[in-house]
Amino acid sequence: MPCDITRKWYLFVSGHTQADFRTEMARLLTVRCRDIFLKEGGPTARESRLSDFVPVQLAPTLRRSSSVFHVDVGESVPNPVKFLQKNGGQFVAYSLDFDHRVLGLIKVKEGIDIRKAPFLYQAQRANAEKLLLLPFDLLQTVTDALSETQSTVMNIFLYNTGRCGSTLMCKAMDVINDVQALSEPDVFQMIIEMQKAFDLIQADSENFFHACLTFKQLLGHKEQIILEVLEKLNVDVPSDLVSSKIREVFGVDSQKGSAMQSERRKGGEVRSSWVGTWEKNLFSTVLQHFNGDVDEPDFIMPNTMTTD
Repeated sequence: MPCDITRKWYLFVSGHTQADFRTEMARLLTVRCRDIFLKEGGPTARESRLSDFVPVQLAPTLRRSSSVFHVDVGESVPNPVKFLQKNGGQFVAYSLDFDHRVLGLIKVKEGIDIRKAPFLYQAQRANAEKLLLLPFDLLQTVTDALSETQSTVMNIFLYNTGRCGSTLMCKAMDVINDVQALSEPDVFQMIIEMQKAFDLIQADSENFFHACLTFKQLLGHKEQIILEVLEKLNVDVPSDLVSSKIREVFGVDSQKGSAMQSERRKGGEVRSSWVGTWEKNLFSTVLQHFNGDVDEPDFIMPNTMTTD
């Protein structure tokens, strides 16, 4: 899953019924997430969809369960460029809907720092307050108009296998003042899948992956390997950076507060652990099929980093 690193000089987008969202105009809605995501044990890990939300302010003639795509819901935004120039910093892309051909951006409730959450899209969903719907036909116009103001922005994407330490690495990079690291902004995963990333990798693997990192290297070398990755990505690291700030990240469960957090029990006490019961059982099952341990990988990705 992608981790979008944004920098401040930045490392930082079926059948239709008559009432469906078919207008060419952007719309702004007050929303909340559906109740199912607020229940304990709910499907919090489900991929992001604009249907995750329901409108809060509805026209009197509409049912309470009306869709966010209903044309009578929310208010029109006649000039999305001007709106984003003024308010864009409060909105983060959440998901796309290809049936209705819109991009949805979420503004969360005041006082919520979604960057501190283990997974961006889950924090957006749980704390959503406003939903901005931009029709696909307007996206190029908006992009062209805002490109000058974003000329110093460089986007870098980190791709990973599950349970490999990517959330931890994202938090470690976020310590750098000029880096804004976002863990699992789900909308970019959808876009990359559309672009057939696998074909791109096969065609030009060395340029597609600028730096590859294993969990063993991340765990073993901590702040040293983080700084080396940033250097490979051409990110300017301040000369006065205190590297111990990065090391501190490694002492905290990076997924704490989510369903994926690692835990182990000792008597009646629950302690945080890098490797919990879920991971151990998974590893054991895999290793059983190999009749032993796995010493070396079958292949190594180009540009995989190592530190002696």
